[in-house]
Amino acid sequence: MESTWGTGHLDSAGQFRRKLSSYYFLPRPNEMIYHHLPENEKWQLLRTPIKMAQYLQMPKLRPIYFDLQMELISPRNQAHVDLLPGKSYALILLRTPSDVQLMADLKLNNRKIDGSHYIMFDKRKKLYRCYFAPTETGKHTINFFAKRGDSDIGEYSSALDFKLDVKQKLKTIVSFPKTWKNFFDLGLEVISPQNTHLIKLIDGASHAQILIKAPEDVELLGSLKNEQKQEVNGGNQVYYDRQKSIWRCNFAPDRDGLFEAFIMAKKKSDPESYTSAVAFKIEARQIPSLSLIRCVF
Repeated sequence: MESTWGTGHLDSAGQFRRKLSSYYFLPRPNEMIYHHLPENEKWQLLRTPIKMAQYLQMPKLRPIYFDLQMELISPRNQAHVDLLPGKSYALILLRTPSDVQLMADLKLNNRKIDGSHYIMFDKRKKLYRCYFAPTETGKHTINFFAKRGDSDIGEYSSALDFKLDVKQKLKTIVSFPKTWKNFFDLGLEVISPQNTHLIKLIDGASHAQILIKAPEDVELLGSLKNEQKQEVNGGNQVYYDRQKSIWRCNFAPDRDGLFEAFIMAKKKSDPESYTSAVAFKIEARQIPSLSLIRCVF
């Protein structure tokens, strides 16, 4: 029993947050050992107690990991993950019940790296494929958060974390656009651009184009917002190219700066409104005047 931990936790700012967690009142010793090592070995309550060296090599699995019946497929029994051979990203495989949702981030020096992760559900193997792409050398931290339920209601809780130590300069830098559950549920696929979350408009380019492949019963809608989260009027044009069987999503910033292009989707037969599916960042520099941009559309 760990009644102190059961009353709450410290948040990212180091402030105590009162929140009852029944997990800590009758925790299983073989689960508790993944995130708590008693100083006295006998209080591990394990048939074969472990040493500190072993504990430091184990993945850090939090109570919610066990509550939600999550299963770590790869890597197993280690606290770190490595880049895939010849690649500039790491891969973690997780299996969860169908009603569990995941979020994650990749940090370096406690700073989140934009576009650094991509989580997709592999329907064939019924598991999550989680990609993490660092942009520089250093000791990174991978954090997973989870919750039960398909709706946006409810808080995500820390579920597990890993270390990713990048010791050599990366030959290729990749990043991923932001995706929502809707992207995978509706079977969408980004055709272009690939391996990036950031589209740069330079040398007089007036607009960015994103190509999306979608099933015939799905339709898309676009939205372009500036750094103040304000909608750019007339800043997007999304249409279906029947000849190429692809959706062309054009986004035209109205000034220099950083923008975010959202692509929303829904089934044609669905009376509900569109919901977010995928988003890219657009960096605009020295773009043409507004009148020239409108001529493109």
